[in-house]
Amino acid sequence: MLWVNIFFALVQLIVGVIFAAGSIYFAMNLLDRFTKGMREVRELRKGNVAVAIYVAAFIFSISLVIESGVAQIVSAFNPESAPAVIVLVVVLNVIKLFVSVLLAVVAIYLALHILNKITPEIDEFEEIASGNVAVALFTAAILISVSFIIRAAVSNLSEFLDPVSLAFMLYNSGG
Repeated sequence: MLWVNIFFALVQLIVGVIFAAGSIYFAMNLLDRFTKGMREVRELRKGNVAVAIYVAAFIFSISLVIESGVAQIVSAFNPESAPAVIVLVVVLNVIKLFVSVLLAVVAIYLALHILNKITPEIDEFEEIASGNVAVALFTAAILISVSFIIRAAVSNLSEFLDPVSLAFMLYNSGG
């Protein structure tokens, strides 16, 4: 039984890393589309600290929101569960994780758009691209604050759409 538990723990670790990395990759692609005027990777290569702060805050914000989703996917790999239940739980949690990432990115985008509207004298993306660390820190604070709120909303959504209960219900009903 010890080896089975070790095996499942390793599977959980590998699956967690894969889904976390995949979610962040997906989020970074969305970020690149939202900030058309800023080439984040190029600016990072140039040593632009302001862009590094902005990108780090974005990654932290997304990670904060998806953490519980990745944890739920990982927890599906349980030696006591039937393989069909594991598959159902993983599929349902992947859908929920995708929705969580999408909600987080859209909410962050909307928050930045509102920030641009309430500070018309500052073009945050232009300032960050030109290396303005003060604006980057201010924007990072907005991103992180929004992510805490979105995390709470996604968590509440998870209570209504519990994949484990749904998977057991589907499995026990025969499909």
